[in-house]
Amino acid sequence: MKKNLLKSLVVVIGICSISAQTGVIAMADTSTTTPFQHTEMVKMNDLSVETFDLNSEESRIHMQNQSAKAGENWVVQSVQTLKSNVILSSKCGDTIAKDVTSSKTTSFNLGVSGSKTLHGIKLSGTGGFSYSKSHTFFGPRGNVPLANNSNYGYLTHNVSVGIVKGDIKKYTYKVYDKYSGKYLRTEVKTNALKKDAFSYTLGVQELSSTKVEKANGRSYRTYSSFTSFRNTINKAETASGVLY
Repeated sequence: MKKNLLKSLVVVIGICSISAQTGVIAMADTSTTTPFQHTEMVKMNDLSVETFDLNSEESRIHMQNQSAKAGENWVVQSVQTLKSNVILSSKCGDTIAKDVTSSKTTSFNLGVSGSKTLHGIKLSGTGGFSYSKSHTFFGPRGNVPLANNSNYGYLTHNVSVGIVKGDIKKYTYKVYDKYSGKYLRTEVKTNALKKDAFSYTLGVQELSSTKVEKANGRSYRTYSSFTSFRNTINKAETASGVLY
């Protein structure tokens, strides 16, 4: 009985550790790696995730594409995925300095406008979406090592970041008269379909250069200034390299 209990404790301790600085439990990652999946577990208070219902998203897209087309019936003929699991929208939020005791809440507007060119593909006028997300976070408490390694020095700030990830798809429709059933024309629309929304708290060290932790909390990237980091994260096409 005692031996079995000791074995159980060893297993638990082997996959779970508690941070002395944050009190946050960090679990060892046992998942497989896929695009945009974290290679290491993010601290629990650093990440907020919302997953969208794909059937609802497809319905939204079809309604947008057919908007203001009274008397017509649009029938989907084909759907082609042009980009899969890419960042569709990303924003840099607020910062909090080390040892500031109060929290901040960032409200992100992560919508994508129609007719925007995204990852080299121009969306249709009805191809965008509206979405907002909030994220509450704190600054670093005490000496928190950059990328969990004191050899790199310590964090001076935390920053909030919000992103939406999903697909870019091309929809081909045959359009018929709603009453007579007569074929009228073919329509092709390109839309952004959102799958997941994430908000992060990332550690920052701002000294002679700006170093910002990636989402896994175990590595970082260096920028010439915080403005350079902000400009990089605010562009969907370059945000992936910042976070992952």
